Amino acid sequence: MLRFWLGIVVATLLAIIGWSITNFSKLETWLLLLSLLSIVFLVLVVIWLSIYIDKKIDELEDL
Repeated sequence: MLRFWLGIVVATLLAIIGWSITNFSKLETWLLLLSLLSIVFLVLVVIWLSIYIDKKIDELEDL
């Protein structure tokens, strides 16, 4: 179940990155900053989810 949510977050991250690159020249400053902040936030969520999933897998291996 957690891998599913990790996939959703990664897909959202890639979509925002692609949208930002495609519309870079047309973006207003505030929208560019908002997209960059969302990219940073989503990268942090991906890292956190990966660590959390690895910990859960390690717990299951110990059983």
